[in-house]
Amino acid sequence: MPLKNALCVFLNERRPAATFVTLGRTPETEQSYVGRRTFAIYWCPGPVAMQDSFPLRVLIVDDEHSVADTLGMIVQAKGHTVRVAYSGVQAAGLVEAFKPHAVISDLMMPGMDGFELAEWIEQRHPEARILFISADFNLIEEARRIAPGGRPRNALPKPVLPTDILRFLDACAVGAVL
Repeated sequence: MPLKNALCVFLNERRPAATFVTLGRTPETEQSYVGRRTFAIYWCPGPVAMQDSFPLRVLIVDDEHSVADTLGMIVQAKGHTVRVAYSGVQAAGLVEAFKPHAVISDLMMPGMDGFELAEWIEQRHPEARILFISADFNLIEEARRIAPGGRPRNALPKPVLPTDILRFLDACAVGAVL
């Protein structure tokens, strides 16, 4: 059964762009279809059209530039306003002016890590929803514990599927308790 839903992140001479496409090809043949400028193809197990929601301000934080930039393109392609930071300290500097509705943060970063950043944000902007991402399963389990103040925390293992990120953002947009 061929996979039909994909998010393609394209590189061009000026700047990267992302788009959702529906394709009738299999992953094995897709590279020749998309061409040389493809940065990544994310295969989605189901439809990528998420429910209509208002645009969010989303802060993405990861010390791996390629991960942060790619997530930024995915989120921006769905109509959200995005800021990308490559450290916890840089993210903290953006929070006051940007006032994010949602923060997607790596847990393991030098300096201010994801836990410290989350505590900093939760003290100043308790309405912001935070999603942790990490390749370390033990940190994912730790992150899922209840946060100070009784709010559950969300965490996903890397690599993160675009549909999981978009589901989280849709829940944020409709005010669901996360």
